[in-house]
Amino acid sequence: LSAVYRRLVARRGHRKAIVAVAHRILIALYHMLTKHEPYRDLGANYLEKRQQDRLLQRLCHRATQLGYHLALTPISQPIS
Repeated sequence: LSAVYRRLVARRGHRKAIVAVAHRILIALYHMLTKHEPYRDLGANYLEKRQQDRLLQRLCHRATQLGYHLALTPISQPIS
């Protein structure tokens, strides 16, 4: 939820970001009570990963529109 707040406060301001986070909490609470399931945190980097996937899709689509064919292969990163 803190990642959601930080992302929204930059665009919308403090008060609207607080209300948006409170809305997300209420939605999660509603689903937990109606489905009788515990809360599942998606992780701190969930939004960053989601944005990365969307960016890759958008860039591939744009390259295809320009007449290029892309083959994406991830670079293996060393474990440190």
